[in-house]
Amino acid sequence: MSYLRKIRRLLNNKSTVDISVLREHLSGRSRRSIFRDLSKIKYLASFTHSGRYFTLPSIAQFDSRGLWFVGEIGFSRHGTLKATIVRIVGEADAGHIHEELEEMFHVRVHNVLLDLVKTGQITRELFGNSNVYLYLSSERGLARRQLQKRLSFCKIDDIAKSTPPLLVVSVLVEVIRDINVRVSASEIWQRLQKQGDTVRLEQVEYVFARYGIGVKKTLDSR
Repeated sequence: MSYLRKIRRLLNNKSTVDISVLREHLSGRSRRSIFRDLSKIKYLASFTHSGRYFTLPSIAQFDSRGLWFVGEIGFSRHGTLKATIVRIVGEADAGHIHEELEEMFHVRVHNVLLDLVKTGQITRELFGNSNVYLYLSSERGLARRQLQKRLSFCKIDDIAKSTPPLLVVSVLVEVIRDINVRVSASEIWQRLQKQGDTVRLEQVEYVFARYGIGVKKTLDSR
C-alpha cells in the first residue's frame, strides 16, 4: 500500500491526526516526506493548535460559516485563521467585535486582528459611545454599510431595554381594540399620550416590529 493510500485510510478512520500519529503509522517516513505526501492529497491543517492537526476536506462537516470542530480542534474551509477571519468579517452584515470572533473560533484572536488591520486586510472602527472596536471589510463602501447596520442593531437594543413590559402590554391592548383596522404606530402613540402614558414613538414602533404587527410605518422602515 502506498504512503498516500495509508494517509487517506488513516484520516478516514480517525477524522483528524497529528504528525506524531502519522509518523507512528508510516514508520521510516521523515517529517519532510510526510508533509510532501500530505500536499499531494490536498489536506487541511487546523487553525487551532498551531496547525498541528490534519484532515481531508471530504471528511470535514463544515457549518454555514465554513467551520468544523472536532472537540477543541478547529478546521476552516478557508484555510488559516487569518484567511478565515478576513472572509467572515468581510461577509458579515454588521461586522464583528473581538468577543464575537473569539466565541466563534474558540481561540485568542487579538493579535491576529491587529495584524490584519495593519496589513489592510480588514479595517476597524469605534462605534457608538463605547470603546469597543468593530472589525469591518477592507472595502470602504461595504465597511460603511456594516457599521451602519451595527449601529441600527445597537439602537434597537437600547430601545428594547427602555421599553418596560407594562408599556408593551399597553400597546398590544390598543392594537387589539382595533384588530380589524390597519392601525399605525403613530396612531397608537398619540392615543397612549392622551391617556397620560409616558411613551416615545420609537418604543411603540419597536413593539410593532417585535410582534410583526402590520403597520404603515415600522422600526425597520425608518
